[in-house]
Amino acid sequence: MSVIQLSLECLDNVFEFLEEENSLYSSLFVNHEWLSVAAKILWRDPFGACLSPFDDEDQIEKFQRNSTDFINSLVSFLPNTVKNTIKELKFPESKNEKPLVDYLSFIQTLDYYQLYNYVGMWLNETQALSVGTRNATLKQKKQGPQFLLTQELCRLIIAKSDGIKKLSLHTTIRGPFGFVSPPVIPFTEFPGAPISFKELEHLICIVESEFSNIYKGLSYISQNIKGFEIVEYKQDNQEFANLINAQRDIQTFDYIGGNVQTTPRIAQALRERTQSLTKLSITGNNSIPLDIFNKSGFLESLELVGDFQVTEFRKLAETNLTKLRTLSLTFEKLYVKELITLLEHTNGNLTEIEILWDKHATGESEGINAIKSQLANCIPSSLQVLDLSKSNWVIDASTLATFLQQCERKLDAPLYLELCHMSDEIRSIFEEYQDKGVLTESECLKSLVIDDELLEETDNLSPYLEE
Repeated sequence: MSVIQLSLECLDNVFEFLEEENSLYSSLFVNHEWLSVAAKILWRDPFGACLSPFDDEDQIEKFQRNSTDFINSLVSFLPNTVKNTIKELKFPESKNEKPLVDYLSFIQTLDYYQLYNYVGMWLNETQALSVGTRNATLKQKKQGPQFLLTQELCRLIIAKSDGIKKLSLHTTIRGPFGFVSPPVIPFTEFPGAPISFKELEHLICIVESEFSNIYKGLSYISQNIKGFEIVEYKQDNQEFANLINAQRDIQTFDYIGGNVQTTPRIAQALRERTQSLTKLSITGNNSIPLDIFNKSGFLESLELVGDFQVTEFRKLAETNLTKLRTLSLTFEKLYVKELITLLEHTNGNLTEIEILWDKHATGESEGINAIKSQLANCIPSSLQVLDLSKSNWVIDASTLATFLQQCERKLDAPLYLELCHMSDEIRSIFEEYQDKGVLTESECLKSLVIDDELLEETDNLSPYLEE
């Protein structure tokens, strides 16, 4: 039996393992069956690519070309009655053929800001606007052609999609005319929204008043959101708190604090929903109290970045986090006693630990040695990664040797250890315990080998340079 004759279910399983987007894209042109399966995967998240300030001209050109093709496909589904309402635009007739497959039904991600960005690029690339009005019109926001077309495409996606799983209401984005912040579209009020957003699982957003109506609409429509990713918190918003309260099973919560010092509404809403959390990431300075998570016994991943109150961290550390696998702490002050308590309450199941701090809780410039010796006493047998490379603290050789002796006795597998500073003595200890199979090869040791090779080459060139 040839590959082409495989069942759709089998093709679907095979294509899921294709990591290269180009391979999936090539599959679109084999036959109709391959087209329908590959398109279903490619169109699940058509907003995956985005621009960054570091992109070169080739990357920007590819992004513009792909975004233009995407909008062309969406526009081909728009009825003429809708196109005629946007009077400033002249839609290209040659690109208005209806696709062979109903791509819109496959879309599971709606990134509103990225869609607005794509439309801006499409307007710029396709000459849909007259030259005389292009720049002036594109700078408009509400009621401008970019906003109006984005609104109609949102309406189209919501009406045609079999179900949106991920919704992004992100921050300002880079478009063809620089960074833009588009007006908010009340798409939860569009026809089809109750069906399309019923099984929404992941929400990425900024919390501020202009999104209140969307949060309110989602709280009635979507009760199965499992993941929240808050990229900036500008307001202790009651509608957003209601949205959290409406959820049945929140599993991941990723929070980056903004200019709000306290968040009593969101904190109270979360307090009732923390038991089911498996992943928690908080960046901020006490804007969300840590003690509300002291019942989060199912956490598998914990990341904390900020200057948190020691009393709150202590309550969290005393929680039985027996399922915790990864721990990342970035504190201004490291509370050693509370850290050790937290490690003891993980029941030895941690596999990865990353710690960064500026100074000890006493405010004194204390080295890593005391902390390392205490870590050695409670090191989890399952530990595979210990990253201290982002800290500027120096460990002495004897403390490291003692720690690695404990690792040799306790660990089930070799440890990947990263440190910031590497003296010749510490390098020698690293190599010794690599030979023993206690440590794996680390990046800090690799960099030293590269530096030594460069130094040797420089020494060999020195006589020629002098000449």
